[in-house]
Amino acid sequence: MTIGIGVVGCGTISKAHFTAIKRIPQVKLVGITSKDLPKAKRAAEEYQCKVYQSVSELLLDPEIHMVTYLTPPGVHQELIIPTLESGKHILVEKPIGTDIGKIKVFLQKAKESDRVLSCISQHRFDPASQVVLAKLNQGVLGKMTGANCLVNWYREQSYYNPWRSSRSQAGGGVLAIQAYHTIDLMLWYMGEVASVKAYTDRIGHEGIDVEDIAMACIRFTNGTLGVISATTSAYPGYSAKLDIFGTQGSVTIEGDELTYYHSSIDQEKITAQAKGESVADPSQVSVDSILGQYQDVIRAIETGTQPLVTGEEAGKVYALIEAIYESSATGKEIKLN
Repeated sequence: MTIGIGVVGCGTISKAHFTAIKRIPQVKLVGITSKDLPKAKRAAEEYQCKVYQSVSELLLDPEIHMVTYLTPPGVHQELIIPTLESGKHILVEKPIGTDIGKIKVFLQKAKESDRVLSCISQHRFDPASQVVLAKLNQGVLGKMTGANCLVNWYREQSYYNPWRSSRSQAGGGVLAIQAYHTIDLMLWYMGEVASVKAYTDRIGHEGIDVEDIAMACIRFTNGTLGVISATTSAYPGYSAKLDIFGTQGSVTIEGDELTYYHSSIDQEKITAQAKGESVADPSQVSVDSILGQYQDVIRAIETGTQPLVTGEEAGKVYALIEAIYESSATGKEIKLN
C-alpha cells in the first residue's frame, strides 16, 4: 500500500521534508497547503503534487493517509484534533504544543483514534545518537552520574518574526525552538525528571515575549543530576553539545557528531572535532535524519505499532520546558509527575 502524505507549511524546514518524503518508495507526496498560498503553489509545481486552498480541503482528500504539520506550535491544538477525527496519522514539527494541559487532550484523542501521532525529533536518528544509545544499553558507561545539555547559539534580531517572538505561538524561546532536540536526547538517555530549578531571561534581543537565555538544574528520578544551558545570544554561536557522564565512561555528542567517548570497560576511546549542524543557519538540517524519522513513522503505520518518538515522548520534553518557565517565574523548585 502506498501511503499518501499531505504537508501543511512551506517554511524554512519544508524543503528537507519534501526531499525526505520523495526518497521513500512506499510513500507519495499527495499535496501541499500553506498560509502563504503562492509559496505552496510553487512548491507543488516543483514536487509535482496537488495544492490545496486550506487545511480543511486537504483533510477531505481520501488519498492522504498522513499529514505533516510544519506550522507554528500555537496552531497545533486547532489542527491536530480535526486531523485525528478525519482518520489521518500525524507527524508534527516541534514542540508538539504550547500548553501541557492542551497537549494531554490531543494525546488522549490520538489514543482513542488509534492513529499514529509523532513529533519531529530527528536527532534520535543521527548515527552518533544511535551509538550513544547502544553504549548505554551495553552498560559500558557504568552507573549514570550526570548530563550537560549545552545549546549556546546566536540569532540576529531579525530572526524573531511575529510567531517566533510570541510565547503563545512559539511555545517559548530558546528552550522550545533551539534547545528542544538536545533536551529530547538528554531525556531519552537519562530518563524521567523528578524536579527542576531554573532561571530564564531576555537579554540579547528586544521586543520579544520569549526567553533568549535559560539555565536549569535538573534532578532525574534515578538520582542523577543534569544541567541545561541555552541561549541565542552567544555570538557567533557554539555547536550544540550533550555530555553524558558515568562511573566507568563518558560520552559527548557535539554538532551531531560523536566527538568524545572513553570507557574503562570496553577500552574504546574516541576523540574528534565537532562538525555538522550549523549554529547560525536554521535551514541547515540533516535530510538523512529526517528521512530516518519518516521511515520509522511509516513502519509504525504499516505494522500498527508505536513510533520511536510518540506524542507522549514529545509531551515529556514540553512538560520539562514548561516546568522551567514556572520555576523561573516563581523562584521555586518545580516537581514533575
